[in-house]
Amino acid sequence: MIKLKNLRSDATNYYLFVDLAMVALVLINLSWIIFDWMFTVPWVQTLLGWVSASFVSFYAEQIHVNFYNYDLIFVSLFIVARRLFCAKLLFTLSRYFSGFYRLI
Repeated sequence: MIKLKNLRSDATNYYLFVDLAMVALVLINLSWIIFDWMFTVPWVQTLLGWVSASFVSFYAEQIHVNFYNYDLIFVSLFIVARRLFCAKLLFTLSRYFSGFYRLI
């Protein structure tokens, strides 16, 4: 049984927000990786060219060429979010276990 009073604490809300944000970022990043991979297929570019030729030329010249640089932005967001999560976890644990953060 889920206890709603426990879910309303500040720490739980923070962890829930971080988890949901990380899942959203992973889904966006994986979707973009799949789209970029599919963009290399010529018939996909042709199909997208029928819908919007300007988008295909913009994506091919500006984004697809520098895809790894843009993907590194997602990687840095994952690292920063993990760092913030670990800092909050250590702070929360240090309240319960005095001197715990000094051991790390």
